[in-house]
Amino acid sequence: MKVLALDTTTRGGSVAVVDDDRVIAERGGDQARTHAERLPGEMLAIAAATQTPLASVDLFAVASGPGSFTGLRIGIATVQGFAFVQGRGMVGVSALEALAHCASVGLSAGAHVAAWMDAYRRDIFASDGRVGLRPGSSRRARSAERRQPGGHLGEVVERVRCAVRGHR
Repeated sequence: MKVLALDTTTRGGSVAVVDDDRVIAERGGDQARTHAERLPGEMLAIAAATQTPLASVDLFAVASGPGSFTGLRIGIATVQGFAFVQGRGMVGVSALEALAHCASVGLSAGAHVAAWMDAYRRDIFASDGRVGLRPGSSRRARSAERRQPGGHLGEVVERVRCAVRGHR
C-alpha cells in the first residue's frame, strides 16, 4: 500500500512516500518559501525521486493540524486535489497525535507521553497522555491516550489502517 503524505503544520512542512510500514523517502521543505510557492512541486518531486507514479499511490495523507490556518488550508486542498484527480482516498492525521504515537513506541504501559509544537507568538500546541493499549483493539500496538474521554492519540494509526483497508 503506497501512501503519499504531506505536512504543512509547520513553516517548513514535509512530504513523504510510505510503502506499507516502510518510509521510502521523507523531505523537509524550505522554510524560506511559502507552502503555496512549493506545492504541489514538492509532492511531485518526491514521487518522481522514488519512482512512484501518482497512479500507483493508493492513499493520500495530510496533517490536519494543529498549525497555521493558511498552511493547513493549502495542505488539505493540495492533497484533496491529488486524491480527486487520481480517484483515490485521503486521510487527515493530527500532527500531535502522530508525534505522541511515535514518542510512545517502546515505552511501557502507563508511561507519560507529551507532544508539542511551536505555535509562534510565544504559544505552543500541546497534548499529553499515558501509553496504553487501545481499548477494544485486538492489536497489541501501543498508543498514547488523551486524557479526554473516548480520545486516543494512537487513533491516527487506526484511521490510516481503516482508510487503507477501505481502499484495497
